[in-house]
Amino acid sequence: VLITALGGARTEQLDLQSLSLNDQSESVRAPRPDIVNDKRFDFVSRCFFPLCGVNEDPVTGSAHCSLAPYWAAKLLTAEEQEQSKTLVAYQASARGGVLQLNVKGDRVVMAGPAVTTMRTKVVV
Repeated sequence: VLITALGGARTEQLDLQSLSLNDQSESVRAPRPDIVNDKRFDFVSRCFFPLCGVNEDPVTGSAHCSLAPYWAAKLLTAEEQEQSKTLVAYQASARGGVLQLNVKGDRVVMAGPAVTTMRTKVVV
């Protein structure tokens, strides 16, 4: 769920009335002002997937593969897009995380610190 972009003219608002937020509603309506006003970030996001059993995802790489092209089109000039200028995103969950995102054609190159949450083996 996209809450806001940073910097006045770049602000996009979500219709929070259409969401069923239960006891989390106030934390979504009032994101941390220290992060929202931080000029290091091009946009701030939060991701909720309650029907999948995830109340809030800590930092969602897959969501940012969709968010990056959207915000690149909104925030970057055509020249910056051609040069694959890096966007810096912050996911404002409890753990929080910073992602560096480059849109290259129909691909998004993502970088940032990661946390391993699961390991497995695939037998072919």
